[in-house]
Order: sequence, then structure tokens, then C-alpha cells
Amino acid sequence: MLEKDNERIASIIMMPCRISVYEKEDGKTYISLLNMAAMITGLSESADKVIREASKETFEIVESIIGTI
Repeated sequence: MLEKDNERIASIIMMPCRISVYEKEDGKTYISLLNMAAMITGLSESADKVIREASKETFEIVESIIGTI
């Protein structure tokens, strides 16, 4: 799954990773992340809260890393 450029984006949904970082043949580095907050319809209120917080934390981590590059 991680060998082909056009398939690496699937790593975020197929592997247990909140964040995937990979380099394509074009030499550029890509970051993919799953927006779990957008996918939580129908979960309990407590699960909703935990997932929203984890999603927010993930975006903050990525933003802090990108901001330092």
C-alpha cells in the first residue's frame, strides 16, 4: 500500500494512523490525516466528545509541525 505514489493516501484509512507522512516520486513530502470529527455521526455523546478532541489535537500537531518547516 505504501509503495505506489497514488496509493499512499489510502494509508490514513487502511492503517491505524491518525497522521501519515510520505514522500512521492516527485520528491515532495505529503501529510495525510483523517478528519474523524467529520465521521462520527451516530456515536454516543461521550464518544463524540473524545473523538472531536482527538481530531482537534491531531490538526494542532500537524499545524505546529508545518509551521516550523
